Amino acid sequence: MHATAAAWAFFSGAATPALRARPDGGAAAQTPSPAPLEVIRRVGGSSIVGRVAASGHGKVHMHVDGRGDVVIDSAAVASRSSVPPPPPPPSP
Repeated sequence: MHATAAAWAFFSGAATPALRARPDGGAAAQTPSPAPLEVIRRVGGSSIVGRVAASGHGKVHMHVDGRGDVVIDSAAVASRSSVPPPPPPPSP
């Protein structure tokens, strides 16, 4: 792994698994749940939907399904919001 990638994994928490208690009193590794979906609206009017991995240093790092990892300049972000839950199914 490249040194920068290793440092990124460490500081982003990707290298540190979440822990949960085992019945015998020990701790077992647990895969962290994925970040919630977010909508980033850009200054030009377009929107990007994905999971924000990190933000800082003037950048937003996001994973977009079907596209991969995307880095967005914070100056181009007009707003960020969570994706609303799907509507309930119609009643019979």
